[in-house]
Amino acid sequence: MKSFKKQLKELKSSTNGGLPAAMLVGLEDCTTLEDLFCWIREGGGQFGSIDLMAQDEYSHDLILECAGRSSYLAFGST
Repeated sequence: MKSFKKQLKELKSSTNGGLPAAMLVGLEDCTTLEDLFCWIREGGGQFGSIDLMAQDEYSHDLILECAGRSSYLAFGST
């Protein structure tokens, strides 16, 4: 499995009409769900709905809608 930092680097360098790099600024500093929620709040309305799904007592998936786009960001935490 690829590390978060490697996946983020690939996402930022994507040229297939993905998310603009400006939308992802600061994401590399997130190491916890709390950091991630702070990053979302600081996004200034770039994001729409948020779904946090518990997979078990230790693992959660977070699905984040990118407002005005047909794109989503998905995060897994343990």
